[in-house]
Amino acid sequence: LQDNLKYHQQFEWSIKSDANLLVVRESYFRNSDHTLIFLVEAMYEDWSDRILVLKANIHENKTTFYLDNQYIAHHHIQFIYADHHNLLTLQIADDKSDERILKWYKLGKGNTETDLVQTHHYNSLHDGIACKINIPVDDTKDDISVTLSRLMLKDKDQFIEEWGDRDANLFLKTARSYSCERFLLVLTDQATLAIKGNQEKIHEFTEYHRSKNLDKLFPKDHHHLQAILLDISGVLFNSDASGGRAIDGSVTALARLKEANYPVRLCTNESQCSTSKLAKKLQRLGFAVEEKDIYSPIKAVKHYLLQYSLRPHLLLHQDVLDEFVDIDQSNPNCVVIGDAAESFSYTALNVAFKILMNMEKPKLISLGKGRYYKETDGLKLDVGPFSKVLEYACSIEAEIVGKPSKAFFTAAYECFNIDPENCLMIGDDVVSDVGGAQACGLLGVLVRTGKYRYIILNTS
Repeated sequence: LQDNLKYHQQFEWSIKSDANLLVVRESYFRNSDHTLIFLVEAMYEDWSDRILVLKANIHENKTTFYLDNQYIAHHHIQFIYADHHNLLTLQIADDKSDERILKWYKLGKGNTETDLVQTHHYNSLHDGIACKINIPVDDTKDDISVTLSRLMLKDKDQFIEEWGDRDANLFLKTARSYSCERFLLVLTDQATLAIKGNQEKIHEFTEYHRSKNLDKLFPKDHHHLQAILLDISGVLFNSDASGGRAIDGSVTALARLKEANYPVRLCTNESQCSTSKLAKKLQRLGFAVEEKDIYSPIKAVKHYLLQYSLRPHLLLHQDVLDEFVDIDQSNPNCVVIGDAAESFSYTALNVAFKILMNMEKPKLISLGKGRYYKETDGLKLDVGPFSKVLEYACSIEAEIVGKPSKAFFTAAYECFNIDPENCLMIGDDVVSDVGGAQACGLLGVLVRTGKYRYIILNTS
């Protein structure tokens, strides 16, 4: 714990909590008072997240707990800044209210209890927040100061008047237009300045400034965004028997991207309907899209089958079988499996299993490997679990045509004629959408709609 790890000691605490999950977000050992500090995010059944602070003095064997009971359901927490004495968090509503709450906690010296010293409520649609945090160079001091302003990027003159020319100009130069929060970190010796948006790891700032290794945390060169790939299900709409419902704000968001002249392509693993039917469904929901804007595994697998002269046995949804009438399906030398929904049955899987087992070199092609997706009435099993059944039974590995396949992502963005690092993939699946894109060198953004689950994110 101290003295260069010359000794080790084990501690145990029993915490009574009705939280569904406790996640240790940060931990410190404070030499000045021999205190272990754990900053914990407690997640509850009512979809509220609360801050739990555990402090343990290892010399006096005294432990103090603090649980913030000033909470609102359907809020999740982002850590903005944390050190041995302070914690700043941002609570963001998961509902339609767009409410946000910035909180500043002082962790207290010794056995002094943690205290919530400042709370600021605002609405991200109507106003923003500018927050300047002055940080002491000596981390044994706890006298950071936090300055809040209801200022937007357009208020340059007000920024200069309130914050001074240097801080205001740095703030306006570096701040990103797509975030309604701005956080400026200033060392009290005025030697170093840095700024980050609320999505990024601001609290790591104090770990880097002493070694002057700020380039790693605050790179000067930012990717130039030139094109966008969008998932469909769970990002633009949720499906149901009546044709689906657009997710709140998604129609406007897509329109704004196009108004900003960003080339957009819809990159989906949808295999229950053809791209033409999918385009018509999106148009009925209010999206300004055409069939050529959609890249799906149906298109990709047809090209693949023709390229390699493959004759498939199709385990697919009934609505897409007509797409393959021009493909030779006699004497199959491969099996293609997609999201067949109600067409999945023991009989259907067993037929596919027998065909594969009769091949000298069994070839299984899976249109994606998703575990599940969300419709308006809840979660549904995707193609991945059924593909795994055949993989296990036949001791083979499926070829993936769809996300997260590198070939699929490459084919999806190569029409833009740009480098992958200048293309952004937005999806609700941390593995297939975000992970697959990042593995190909693209940028990835995870949305909190569709099948997003915080626990899945934390374990991925």
